[in-house]
Amino acid sequence: MAKIVLGVATSHTPMLNTPAKDWPSFIDRDGVREFLDKEGDPATYEDLLRRPDPRALPELTPERFAARHDDAQAAIERLKQSVRRAEIDALIILGDDQKELFHEDHLPSILVYYGDTIRNVPLSPISKARSGRGSPPRAITKKKCRETIRSNQTWRCI
Repeated sequence: MAKIVLGVATSHTPMLNTPAKDWPSFIDRDGVREFLDKEGDPATYEDLLRRPDPRALPELTPERFAARHDDAQAAIERLKQSVRRAEIDALIILGDDQKELFHEDHLPSILVYYGDTIRNVPLSPISKARSGRGSPPRAITKKKCRETIRSNQTWRCI
């Protein structure tokens, strides 16, 4: 019978695998997202910038970004060492991708991964076309998109 030998929880964010010097680039992505303010009302990025929490402003410097990134990387290293020490036979991760690696054109409800490493996923051809980050394909189907993703990655979706 299986035995649970380790249980951990961690936050996840693209900022964990993005160098601190690149954190300001998230402004481009956030500038077009939909948000809710502290009262739960719809707000734009610009709306939220006009009413910042005064405690946040000192945190928005390159030096604080670098320090926070270093702290996060140290925590990830501790997590990695804990997993290694546990000598596990299987690693089960429960999470919600939140359209960070997968997109509307290929968003699996269940993912079974196998392999030694996990690579970051580039934008799919359909997502590139929708985001304006590449020439739109002439007529790409979901099937073709899946084939493109599968041919470039080490995981499979079911």
